[in-house]
Amino acid sequence: MKKLFLVFVILMLMPMCYALSDELKEQFFNNMDAFKNDYNGNIENVPGLVKSIINNQKVNIYVQGPEGDTVFSAAIDNNAMITDISEELYDEPTLDVSTTEEVVDAMIAGNLDVVEAINSKQIITDSHGVGNSIVFGAAKAGMKVYSWFT
Repeated sequence: MKKLFLVFVILMLMPMCYALSDELKEQFFNNMDAFKNDYNGNIENVPGLVKSIINNQKVNIYVQGPEGDTVFSAAIDNNAMITDISEELYDEPTLDVSTTEEVVDAMIAGNLDVVEAINSKQIITDSHGVGNSIVFGAAKAGMKVYSWFT
């Protein structure tokens, strides 16, 4: 479950990343409720800044792979807890997150930093709505500045 928790956090919250191998995909989609409970049970591990950025979001997540895309969605409440997770995408998400299995694997191997992946557009976030665009734009700018000092 820890890997599944980290997969979701990376792709949606961007601070960490784990790959969706075929085994993990099957485990993830067959146990979405268990994953949601595990994530929510470990919410204290998500940094406060990240919680404040991702609260009240409807997120569509896309992971491109050689055998096709893996897609799922999640609804996050005002406490940054997952209230719904599904293979069905939202018609009107507040945030889209896209990456590739290759990028996820590189981050798992420690060969690619999440901030670097975002700054180099290997992880792409597309926020919807003016308020969301401002918040995520500021977060990306902050990551860019942070990367100069690390």
